Amino acid sequence: MRNRINGNRRLIVDKLIENGVTRDFSFITKQAGMFSFLGITPAQVQQLQDEYSIYMVGSSRISILLEYLIAMLTT
Repeated sequence: MRNRINGNRRLIVDKLIENGVTRDFSFITKQAGMFSFLGITPAQVQQLQDEYSIYMVGSSRISILLEYLIAMLTT
């Protein structure tokens, strides 16, 4: 399970880079556990909810096991 979580963290960061995101999200790979803070604004959280049905708390804490997020970033 730990390897899967770490792999998801790395995949998220890699896909952000591949999609032209210039902000450094490498901190995601250094976090531990099933949840991560993405460090995005409440407005960005709301946009993800409205446009992609990706739900997280307003502080941008999200489950790293969220396969839908992975799938969205990899398409």
